[in-house]
Amino acid sequence: TDDVLREATEALVYFGPNGFAVEASNCYTLIGRCRRDRGDIAAAQESFQHSVEMAERAKDPSLIAQSEESLGSLLAFQEQYPKALDHYRKSLDLRRDAEAKGYGGLQCGSTVWLLGRYDEARAALDAADALAANFPDLRVMLLRARADMEQSAGHSAPAAAIARRALAGDPRPNPGTAVELTRVLGLAMIATGDKRGGLRQCEAALDAALKSGDVDALLSTRLALAEARLENGDRAGASAVLQALEPTLAGHPESRWRAFALMTLIDRRHIAAARQALEDLKSQWGDVAFVQYQTRNDVRKLSRPLLQATNATQ
Repeated sequence: TDDVLREATEALVYFGPNGFAVEASNCYTLIGRCRRDRGDIAAAQESFQHSVEMAERAKDPSLIAQSEESLGSLLAFQEQYPKALDHYRKSLDLRRDAEAKGYGGLQCGSTVWLLGRYDEARAALDAADALAANFPDLRVMLLRARADMEQSAGHSAPAAAIARRALAGDPRPNPGTAVELTRVLGLAMIATGDKRGGLRQCEAALDAALKSGDVDALLSTRLALAEARLENGDRAGASAVLQALEPTLAGHPESRWRAFALMTLIDRRHIAAARQALEDLKSQWGDVAFVQYQTRNDVRKLSRPLLQATNATQ
């Protein structure tokens, strides 16, 4: 990330003032992605907005699609999935070549299942997979999306099989994809009875995420490790992970309610904060998206104690 940010910034000094709109747009996109992955939302938004302006100046549909994808990725980073999906769909509609359409379908499918729309997500991922025959890296990322979705849906044995296949495949997944596959594998192993083995996978995923410095990966792997430690009876260890996570939860409403829900399993005094975090998510996403989101198997399981507590007080 440091190298990309430095080189793109240096290139922009030349491309920006000299009328190279296409090249400048690409530089702004790269800079925005680096800033996004570091958690610098305001700077990423500024860079992506400059990318949009350059793309519109160039009147290049592929650049406009790239800019829409970038804005979608920033919203997804902030866990604003309904809004992110709008940008991803605009990007997909503008894509023309098979590889770009495949990645666009991956982004749409990955976002749709997060909102609990599994059938629609499978259709999107199938369509992307049909375009991925000549793009092995895309195939690996599609496997990661499928593994994550199946684990969310409660199909842990297939999720573990898909994750293992992707991790051992050729080509090997890139480091970021490998982190997420390892996280999913760990949770799937726990759900299928191998609690100690699953814990080791979740620990390995967090170790790799710490080395990468990717804020999104750190959120997902810390939540997974907290869950894994709880499943192994280590309440103190889970509490330590969640305490380390808490300062990073602002601006990540889905991870925030999940973290407080896990804290509630350790100490019931967190239940009010967990219920409020779930209400905050509802207010940000809107009723329609939130109701569908609640149909997810993993969301139902985690939110049940909170909703039961709410009903008990009415």
